[in-house]
Amino acid sequence: ACPETIGRNYDVAVGMAGDPKTVLAQLLEQLARMDHAPRLSPAHRIGDIKQRIVASASDDPTWQFVEAMARALPRDALVTNDASVVNGWALIGIPRYLPRTINITRNLAALGFAFPAAVGAKVAYPDRQAVAVAGDGGFLFTSNVLTTAAQYKLNAVAVVFNDRCYSTIKHIQTERFGRTIGVELQNPDYVMLAEAQGAVGVRTTRPQQLHDALLDAWQRDIPTVIEVALDKQTQRLP
Repeated sequence: ACPETIGRNYDVAVGMAGDPKTVLAQLLEQLARMDHAPRLSPAHRIGDIKQRIVASASDDPTWQFVEAMARALPRDALVTNDASVVNGWALIGIPRYLPRTINITRNLAALGFAFPAAVGAKVAYPDRQAVAVAGDGGFLFTSNVLTTAAQYKLNAVAVVFNDRCYSTIKHIQTERFGRTIGVELQNPDYVMLAEAQGAVGVRTTRPQQLHDALLDAWQRDIPTVIEVALDKQTQRLP
């Protein structure tokens, strides 16, 4: 390993450069000498962290929309997640009742995954509801899939959180560099974009509207795009 690459892309608590086999053997030797006090199980630790996040998020608009969405989802719904700020909240707020009902890209590292994945899920499981959760930037990467979904009567739903920017990148740039470059978006009208491709478009500004729009979408045989209109300054990382 090259010492100069440690911490280049991600902050690290402890950086080590060395042969993995040698270093791991040394670490195991040191661990054997340590006094290991009982610790909480991973499930308890995760539950504790989740409770703290939820307690601090009750007045967060994005969280309120996620809660409304979770109330509308059937227990066997297939949820696909894009890389976005909202999916940090969605992974916390949408419960899992069955295996493989929450689908994400590895490390949430790909934009444009959510809606095509939801359409694919609908093909594989036509009797279950498929919902893509995406930011506005990520949805535009692959929004042309709406045409195919409409053509084949696949009622996958895209919930698009629109704050007119690449929020995650904006947060990182602001925090690390105190300025932003190339993160603001000039978006289309998502309702018209959906309708132009044979789908249904709905614009929501309140959580209950999102909840009701999802229930309506389940009754259709064509895809639905539900825009969640947010202020640019609304979204924050969990």
